[in-house]
Amino acid sequence: MAPAGVEWALAVANRKFIIHPDDEVNRELTWLTVSRDLPGWKVSLQGLFRTAEVTLDEAE
Repeated sequence: MAPAGVEWALAVANRKFIIHPDDEVNRELTWLTVSRDLPGWKVSLQGLFRTAEVTLDEAE
């Protein structure tokens, strides 16, 4: 189950826009989106990061 607090459809749409070279990237809009949304995503994903770290530590 995906963690709450991340608008996954919007994240995917932004990724698709950024990776296609035929589209022009608006750096100001990209920075605004990242600076506004990334802090919330970090909080929402912290549990998954901790789980991944523990899993990787156990694999060593």
